[in-house]
Amino acid sequence: MKYFENFFIIVKDIGRTLLRNKRQSILTFVSIAIAVFVVLIILASGTSSKESLKKSLHLNKSSTTIEFTANNTDRRGGFSNADKEMISTIYGLKNTIIKESAYNTSAIVTYKNNTQQMTLRTVGEVSANNTVPLRVISGGKINNSLSNYNYQRIAISDDALEKLTRNPHVNRFIGKLIQLNGKSFRIKSVFYASEVNQVLPDIIVSSTGKNIITGGISSDDEMIIPTISQPVVRKVLKMLDSRGTNNYLGTYSAVNNEKLYQESVSQISQLLTLISIVAGISIFVAGFGVMNAMLSSVSNRSREIGIRRALGATKNSIRISYMIEGTMLSVLGGVFGILAALLFCLVMTALKMKSSVSFAQISLTLLVTLICGIIFSVVPAMIAANKNVVEAIK
Repeated sequence: MKYFENFFIIVKDIGRTLLRNKRQSILTFVSIAIAVFVVLIILASGTSSKESLKKSLHLNKSSTTIEFTANNTDRRGGFSNADKEMISTIYGLKNTIIKESAYNTSAIVTYKNNTQQMTLRTVGEVSANNTVPLRVISGGKINNSLSNYNYQRIAISDDALEKLTRNPHVNRFIGKLIQLNGKSFRIKSVFYASEVNQVLPDIIVSSTGKNIITGGISSDDEMIIPTISQPVVRKVLKMLDSRGTNNYLGTYSAVNNEKLYQESVSQISQLLTLISIVAGISIFVAGFGVMNAMLSSVSNRSREIGIRRALGATKNSIRISYMIEGTMLSVLGGVFGILAALLFCLVMTALKMKSSVSFAQISLTLLVTLICGIIFSVVPAMIAANKNVVEAIK
């Protein structure tokens, strides 16, 4: 009980000391808080990255995607309701879904004497698959320009338009007519073709426009079956190879989205860990601020240290008090940084951008802050403890 009371008195005294040197204490406190905040936000961004990856992969831990790849792009083929019923009946996979993938639809696009085959998607399909807002380079907003009432309007990427016209000045072609599968459409928007975001098609049209271009024919080249059992998946593939509606038009393959997700998450985690370690160096840099503040405190309180020694304080008690002072300053900054990071995560989650940090990440960051405070308090504490009593009192 006596030791606890003494410790409480020391902490209370240190708190008063820190308040005496407010400016330097606050600056040191803030620098550590910012460093901790940055580290935790980088770690929290991993949650957001994983959620975006899940969305882009349409990941469901209880399902497997089977793809159909046509041998001839002119006869694409795909899955039929008969395939779906066959799998549901034989293997009991009642919730099987067949759909068209993001890259399956294309059209022959012609402008003057140049012809290109380009991928085609509707506004709704792009919105469902794309996680990054489209950047319009020229023309009107895509959602406003393309509607079922104005189905003859299209949006085209800058890369696709340049390939088609052999002209880099894409803004000149707003309002121009081009042919899609022999039907005339007018360019209303040109958007930026990202090299990273490969989900973007060459051309975006309304759903009515797509039906006109394709003649209402769709090719469902993806089948999602509600199982991840590899023996069952292999049996389904074997059955489709022999009895699939369009087995003579192409081949079937299973996509292990879970494995792809895990490998991608592993790479993201490694990258974020590396960035966090680099960012964590800022905590140690802030630790020099702790050392500077403590050295300044020792210099300004030389007389106080001398009086305490003269009244019977040991070198060890002086050393411990300064160690606690520096550590407390560092830990308080760390706690404030953690609270700020948690508040930021709550705000981001409220804005539909899921972000979080684990208890282990918080604990590790706080431990690093604690160690930083101890390490950078050693030198000032030693200097304070070894001060000459007579010279300190003068």
